[in-house]
Amino acid sequence: MPAVIVDSSVLITRAASEQFHLLREFYSTIHIPPEVWNETTHTPKNFGVQEVRQAKAEGWLVVQSPRDLNAVQALPFNLQPGETEALALELSGSLLLVDDAQGRRAAAFLGIAYTGTLGVLLRAKAEGKIPALRPLLELLGTRTTFWLSPTVQAAALKQAGEG
Repeated sequence: MPAVIVDSSVLITRAASEQFHLLREFYSTIHIPPEVWNETTHTPKNFGVQEVRQAKAEGWLVVQSPRDLNAVQALPFNLQPGETEALALELSGSLLLVDDAQGRRAAAFLGIAYTGTLGVLLRAKAEGKIPALRPLLELLGTRTTFWLSPTVQAAALKQAGEG
């Protein structure tokens, strides 16, 4: 299994949708850079703080520093600090979990495989780990700033058999 690197938005949305456990079920170990740790545990958030701290204490969430940020910082994308560090983690054949469009574009540019909150939820639905996608998307809409265009949401619901 490839190394899995997770940005703060995915950690927060997993906690907000009460589906944080899916990260452990799907990816036995996840890696986050120090900035993502800080973004999720040291700034006031309604969701994610306890879950991230507990995952680290249990040993399946590993905080790992990137070796060289220069290549990522030089990219022509408007990246947040956590995304920059996550993209700079040098883990061979890694999968990046990121929601932000700029982060996804940068991952594609660098040839890094990626998915995000919606990808994790679609996988969970396909594998029968959640009964329905729609209620979770609605919950995220009320608890977080997670947003999908109506076209993307309709396509996701259709893929999940709820369209």
